[in-house]
Amino acid sequence: MFKLFFIFLFLVAIFAGCSTFQKQHEPIAFKDALKKFDEEFPSQWPTKSVVEPLSGEQKKAIDDILVSLSQYFTNNNIDHKVSGYEIIILPTQTSQLNQTSFQLSTDQISLKYNALYFAKNPFSAGTFDHESKQFLLSQNLFDNQIKLQRVIRHEMIHVNTYKNKLQKTHSAFYCIFTGPQFSPHYLSCDEMNAYLEDLKNLVAENVESSEIAIKLKSAEIHTLPVIELISNLNYKTTTFKEGIVFVKGKNKNGEYQMEFPDFILKQKSDLIVSTKEYGQFVKNTAKEIQNEFDALKKKLK
Repeated sequence: MFKLFFIFLFLVAIFAGCSTFQKQHEPIAFKDALKKFDEEFPSQWPTKSVVEPLSGEQKKAIDDILVSLSQYFTNNNIDHKVSGYEIIILPTQTSQLNQTSFQLSTDQISLKYNALYFAKNPFSAGTFDHESKQFLLSQNLFDNQIKLQRVIRHEMIHVNTYKNKLQKTHSAFYCIFTGPQFSPHYLSCDEMNAYLEDLKNLVAENVESSEIAIKLKSAEIHTLPVIELISNLNYKTTTFKEGIVFVKGKNKNGEYQMEFPDFILKQKSDLIVSTKEYGQFVKNTAKEIQNEFDALKKKLK
């Protein structure tokens, strides 16, 4: 009884905080705030540098998007809390988004919108960071439920891979490639897994072939390089440190490195042989996925 009472007081305090945040700022239409945000942090390559402290215009664009999103969430009965540059989707049962947050919270993962992250990464629709255990969704998704659910479904693949990794399940999707050619991020083998599921879902939804074709082009960006990168690895450079195996490689774009957890090696006593076996396993998996992409392309013609 007392526990329920304290939970009630906690939620009341949070909702009061959101209400106070909204009252401290002038109401602004979500579309207007989104337009201003996109103008200040455009999706262009190379991306516009965003450094702190932010300029007055940048700060206002972020404040406006936070206010308008908080208003949108309140109007749509989505329990949330505004904190700094973030809006935290609370793990309750009130809305579908809150239920997703509740599902993630069982693995100590928080569902959020982070305005500063998307200001710095304007091309990102969403991301799951396994180190910080944050599942982030872009401001461009919330007024389109179809796009929102597709991105959530995509990032959930990464969440499941993360959980499998914790359980030390054998998988081809744990490896990543790092190096200047992937800067400022890295190429994750799990993306080919997620894009394959994306395409299967689009086919099941009977979406237009043109939309599937666009997704296919993005998908191949995450399979064909994996095949090429593994083919150019120098297994004699294999080392490991603190549970991570490192293998160096070199292609026309320069040097790079493949990294993966050492628990999946069959014979740690023969590091090079075991690493080469895993590399071949990842390469074969990438080829199988690419074959599925090729078969889908033939159906679209």
